[in-house]
Parts: sequence; structure tokens; C-alpha cells
Amino acid sequence: MELSRPLVIAFALSQRRKAIVADALAGASAVVYLTELDETARTEALRNTGVFLTFNTSKELRPGEAKLLDGARLIQFMIGGVDFIPLGELPEGVPVATNGGGYAESMAEHALAMALAAAKRLVLEHENLKRGQFNQFTRNRMLAGRVCGIFGFGGIGAAAARLMHGIGMRVTPSTGVVGQISG
Repeated sequence: MELSRPLVIAFALSQRRKAIVADALAGASAVVYLTELDETARTEALRNTGVFLTFNTSKELRPGEAKLLDGARLIQFMIGGVDFIPLGELPEGVPVATNGGGYAESMAEHALAMALAAAKRLVLEHENLKRGQFNQFTRNRMLAGRVCGIFGFGGIGAAAARLMHGIGMRVTPSTGVVGQISG
């Protein structure tokens, strides 16, 4: 059974991803891609939105368009942190959901990779290797046994804490001071 108001997607998708969306919905809703519409069709689509899927309304909507979503049943952000998005511009009374924690594991792995790169002097030693210099005498730092201070224990902070603890670091939640790795 198709819903009367469509799912409006505010960002561009490849044909492969559009097929995934169509398969996942299995006819439950029509889908409108905002990036493919002219001005008149955009306005009409926003006025008739059932669910609005967005990464960043401040980039994907034009000035004044947010108010057209006043009949939507849901505004769903694909990102977790929306503190930089002007949520006050969205219509009052329309539920807003985020994807909090959706990227926590990949961001935590990135944090671990950066900590390892710093401790192992990866960039510096790579530059030396490009010049034909192999430094086998400068000792690299070990992360195991060191302290990892984490600023914020949301999804990313908690996932990073698990990884850092997993390699033997002592994890300390920060009390307002930017997190750091210390010896």
C-alpha cells in the first residue's frame, strides 16, 4: 500500500543507491529526489512531503524552503551531530530525528589510526623514506600503557574508548579539557 505523501530525498543518489531505496521501500512510498526537480516541482514536493531525508538542510534547502515542510510527518537527518544545522528554521511540531551513533565505529577506527600514525611517526618516516632515508634507530612510542583522554562519551567517544582500551591504553573521560594522548 503506497503512502499518500512521498519520501523526499534532499541529496543526490547514484542509480545503484536509488535501486536500493526502491527495493527497501517495496512500493510502500513514492520517492522524490529533490536535486532532480525544477523550482516549481521542488516547491510542490516540499509542500507534499511525508518524510524528508537529509544530510544538511542548510545546504540542501534554499532560503525559505524549510517552512514548506510543515506538513511532513518526519524530518530524518542522515548524520548524528546536527549542532551546526539551524534547526530553528524547521517547522515547529514536525518530528526531527538524527542518525546519532551511525558512524561511531568508523570514526573510532579513524581516531585509532590517527593515534597510531602519530605515535609511530608515520608521516615523518614516510617523508624520510621518499628521500631514501630509513630511520631504524629512533624509537617509536607505544600506545599501550599510556593514557587516552576522550572529550565526550557519545557514540564516537564510547567506540573510541573501547578501541583504545583494546590496545592497552588507560581511558579517561575528559572533564572539559580537550582529550589528549599522554605518557
